[in-house]
Amino acid sequence: MPLVSMSLTHESICALLTRDDTESLTLLRDAAASADQFIRRTAVEVIGRHASGRNLSDAILRALADQSEYVVRAGCQVIEDWRWDAAHDAISNLIKSPSGSTRQVSIRTLGAIWRQADF
Repeated sequence: MPLVSMSLTHESICALLTRDDTESLTLLRDAAASADQFIRRTAVEVIGRHASGRNLSDAILRALADQSEYVVRAGCQVIEDWRWDAAHDAISNLIKSPSGSTRQVSIRTLGAIWRQADF
């Protein structure tokens, strides 16, 4: 995991929304790989709202396999908001999650990227 600067707080990560440069994306990518699950969740949420967030789609896919259900659910929300069809299979797998909250979010997300074969 990349080391995240100690100055990256929830507030500083959220402030990256106002920046649309390479450095902000690098900081978001690093924050999404932080050892702190809550920093990772915040980073995923900000990536989802960032003007260039789709450039970090790999970080969103990694979030779906995170050990923290908070991060997984944040990733689902981004996919739902983006209506990102390419993540369909990863979302479909989350329907089997042992966490009831994650199953609910994955079903809602799947509704946003529904395919006829899902019937």
